[in-house]
Amino acid sequence: MGAGSKIAWTDDTFNPWWGCTKVSPGCARCYAEALDKRVGGDHFGQGQPRRTFGEKHWAGPLRWDRQAAEAGRPRFVFSGSMCDVFDEEGPEAERDRLWKLIEATPHLTWLLLTKRPENHEMVPLAWQTGTRRPANVWFGATAEDQKRLDERVPGVMEAPWPAVRFISWEPALGPLDFLHVAWPGQGGHMVDVFRRGFWSDDWGFVNHSDMPLRISWVIAGGESGAHARPMDEAWVRAVRDQCLAEGADVAFFYKQRWETGRKVEMPLLDGVRYDVRPGQTEAAPK
Repeated sequence: MGAGSKIAWTDDTFNPWWGCTKVSPGCARCYAEALDKRVGGDHFGQGQPRRTFGEKHWAGPLRWDRQAAEAGRPRFVFSGSMCDVFDEEGPEAERDRLWKLIEATPHLTWLLLTKRPENHEMVPLAWQTGTRRPANVWFGATAEDQKRLDERVPGVMEAPWPAVRFISWEPALGPLDFLHVAWPGQGGHMVDVFRRGFWSDDWGFVNHSDMPLRISWVIAGGESGAHARPMDEAWVRAVRDQCLAEGADVAFFYKQRWETGRKVEMPLLDGVRYDVRPGQTEAAPK
């Protein structure tokens, strides 16, 4: 869990600590907790101490930043695969150190993925106000089903500091409709989080320029393992179509599916491999 990550949508992973507490159905078969137990740890669950690390661990991203600068292209860093950076029980000292590390590594694009986007104000006050706001931070939430999408999208979109906002639909446990998200903060209207507008019974779709910035990237992936819960590829196709619809302009990344007892990484969907990040325009052909 470091340089050269096996997670297809990032280059590297960095964990300021290990450990978390389950909050929704997507956590039921947590790979991170299983790995922690496999190496003799007990850092997951409410009240459990989180595992922290020393100087060598924290020096890794500084080295990756130098390498990215020399290569002339940014590296993507996912934080964190073994924790939730916005976990209320996360060590505050490590969280503060992470913010400083992000500011010290401008050649890394940091992907902060959480199941607790309502805690977006845990970042430094200067990021929130814009007096000092790094341009290399993307902020996303896991949404395994429509209920979690409705609950978590507002936190992602209300955060003022990310350069890019995204949703990770992993594990995909039910279909998602990004064009009709139930968001109480928008007067009870169903919100289209791709096109910055809402649906009215009287006028149909209404552009709403005062809405927060939109979701720009969707990552899709089924659960894996012997007891993987099923994902219907028709759900994936529907989300792909929402992302690519006229006026949406949302990058779509199809990471994996479980097929006849094995994990298929970067599977084709209708003959196309979807491995696009924001700023890219083309999916890979078959």
